[in-house]
Formats: sequence, structure tokens, C-alpha cells
Amino acid sequence: MQNLSLKDFLTETDIQRCIELTSAQDICAHVIAPNIDRINATLGQKNDPMFLAYAVLYAKTQSKIGEVPIWYALTQARNHR
Repeated sequence: MQNLSLKDFLTETDIQRCIELTSAQDICAHVIAPNIDRINATLGQKNDPMFLAYAVLYAKTQSKIGEVPIWYALTQARNHR
């Protein structure tokens, strides 16, 4: 798995919006799902929008948006579903 940060597939605008949102459902609906085609192209694979939303929420709760390696955030999101 690639060692990516959230900044590798979210724009600064996306990140700011994620900071404002408080749930994985909202992050998915307002940030991830509307941009899933761009995110998939950036990551080079099809991704589950809700799964990515949990990863973003995890990074947010760690106050490290853009710094947590995506593989770690995804692992943690899987454990918190």
C-alpha cells in the first residue's frame, strides 16, 4: 500500500471543509462522494467513499490532517467502523 497523506488526494478546500464537518457521514456526503472520481484517479484505484471518510475523520481526530499516512488512517478507520 502506498504511503500517502490526506493532502495527496484532498485539496486545501476539501481539507478546510473536512475540518468544519463533524461526522464521517457528512465528510462523505459533502467532500468525498462529490469528488470520488478525482480521488480514485489520484489514488489509482476505486475506493469506498465512506471508508475514506472514516480515514479523514480519524486523521482529523488526531489533529494531523495531511500528516497521517493514508495506510495508517485507513487501518484505524477499519478498526473504528
